Amino acid sequence: CEGSSTEPPAPDPSVEPFVGRWEASEFRIVSVADTTIDFDLFDDVDDGSFSIVIEPSGTYTATLAFGGTAFPEIGTLTATEDVITLRPNGRPPASGPYNFESASVLVVGPSATEFDFNFDDVDDPGLLTFRLIRQ
Repeated sequence: CEGSSTEPPAPDPSVEPFVGRWEASEFRIVSVADTTIDFDLFDDVDDGSFSIVIEPSGTYTATLAFGGTAFPEIGTLTATEDVITLRPNGRPPASGPYNFESASVLVVGPSATEFDFNFDDVDDPGLLTFRLIRQ
């Protein structure tokens, strides 16, 4: 637009390996209190999915879906040599270790999170691991 002073965010070189569209092939949360208890988005939910699109600036849009409902999240991704951090707009950041199994397979976690494992409306400490496949 003519006269617009808003410039697009500059590319972040540390984000470059993460840029693109990713689909989860694994999304699993394990209870810290009892490691035999877990929640697997793909085994425990019929229509579960997780995807994330990461822009060169680090801006991302992630969508977690299950039970016929999509839960979108927009934020900013930053990365160091061994830790990735997602900073969703209006919510606390989440960080965890990551590694690239290949240029098209990214594993994040285990990362500290909370989840209601026994569905009593109380979140309990958990560890999240997810595997993403570049689309």
